[in-house]
Amino acid sequence: MKKVVSCFLISLSLLNVNAYSSDSDDETGQTGVECKTFDSLGGCALSDRRIKTDLVALQEPLKKLAKIEAYQYKIPYIDYNTLTLNLKDEIGVVAQDVKAVYPLAVYRDQEKALLGVNYSRLVVPLVAAVNELNKKVERLEKQLEEQKK
Repeated sequence: MKKVVSCFLISLSLLNVNAYSSDSDDETGQTGVECKTFDSLGGCALSDRRIKTDLVALQEPLKKLAKIEAYQYKIPYIDYNTLTLNLKDEIGVVAQDVKAVYPLAVYRDQEKALLGVNYSRLVVPLVAAVNELNKKVERLEKQLEEQKK
């Protein structure tokens, strides 16, 4: 219990950050970008291994992402200059599709009870899918090389 409490307190103190500039990376000597606030909505998000527990790799990211269709569509918006309701062209995904495979990437608007997508949370499954594709390509390239011999 003592370890859990101390881990929780460390996490709280690390999460209570309002200004950040990353230190030099030991391996490359490069510095990160400055981030004024941490959040999970497309800004900076704390991601240090030291504050994470129960790390589990995403399973079947390609299979799950294949269930999310990308669309071009029109969406209503209010033009406050003319006080008219108009339609504008947009691209995106449908929140219900995302919720079926990655519910953490979906939020509910409290006033209208509509679903929305936190697109920055889809980056992680996309990274996992690219890694999965890369492994498949490497495996196929190896098979091709063996067939040439």
